[in-house]
Amino acid sequence: MTSVHDPGSALPPLPRPTAGPSRPAAPTASPVPAGPADPGRRPPPAPFADQVRLEADGEDQYLGLCHEGRKGAGFGGSVLAQALAAACRTVPGQRPVHSLHAYFLRPVSCEEKVAYRALRMRDGRSYSLRQVLARQSAGEVLSLHASFKSPEPDGHRSQVQAPGVSGPEGLPDALAGHRSPALREVLDLRYVPEEEVQVGGREGEFTLYTWSRTRLPLPPESAAHACALAYLSDVTLAPTATRAFHRVFPRSGGSPVRLVSLDHALWFHRPVRADAWLLFAQRSRIAADGRALCQGEFFTRNGELVATAAQEALLRAPAD
Repeated sequence: MTSVHDPGSALPPLPRPTAGPSRPAAPTASPVPAGPADPGRRPPPAPFADQVRLEADGEDQYLGLCHEGRKGAGFGGSVLAQALAAACRTVPGQRPVHSLHAYFLRPVSCEEKVAYRALRMRDGRSYSLRQVLARQSAGEVLSLHASFKSPEPDGHRSQVQAPGVSGPEGLPDALAGHRSPALREVLDLRYVPEEEVQVGGREGEFTLYTWSRTRLPLPPESAAHACALAYLSDVTLAPTATRAFHRVFPRSGGSPVRLVSLDHALWFHRPVRADAWLLFAQRSRIAADGRALCQGEFFTRNGELVATAAQEALLRAPAD
């Protein structure tokens, strides 16, 4: 079974802070990289819309092409975001998504388009439910349920306090060594230094904090930001569990851990802008039976908790 993730070569080791690049302006056209990507060179920024562009293929049916994560397999966040985009197309814009639950069923081929079929399960007075089945010639690759809700006046509010860590300014580019040009084109990702986040705060708990955003501004529609958040929530969440074996990932030589995403859940608590810096506080507290569970919260720079994510992954580690 081939992994949907890229734990072996995805991310470099946690670096020390250096001067970070300024944010680029939006280009007038989507750049197309010429030739193979240089892992040491940052490609030009590309609109995130390129990653969720779907082609209509009948009523509530769409086609999309996922980009590579691990060599020979598509990135799970790519198919997840496209499936959510397909669901969003069948729901009025004034009813944004508030949760999604997805299962990764098979590895995604980057050489073949993914066919998405959205099923209108229910439309109530306040809530709508959609199921999206993503399929390639080998069979279904993903099953997603997404629930949408009409906003209502604020009632009771409560949340945990955001972690007190430094901001993203001056932190190195965590995607500089990533093999996927598409991922490097659309995302800014920074590690919070490990001296600010203890690797094992509690016995058996492993943590990873990141700052992330899209490299270019997104359209104002809530669906664009929800799809982008689904995409970036899949980059580092499951790999948090591998910190039990090494700091993050070696720059070369691969990882001794085999990691395969099994499912993904995401709850949107408040309107969110995925093109603004978000702190993703991730942790893994349990690994058993060849599986690891990881959870994380997204906070704005003002400390608002805007989304929560959870993911279970198959975890195969070397024998002790």
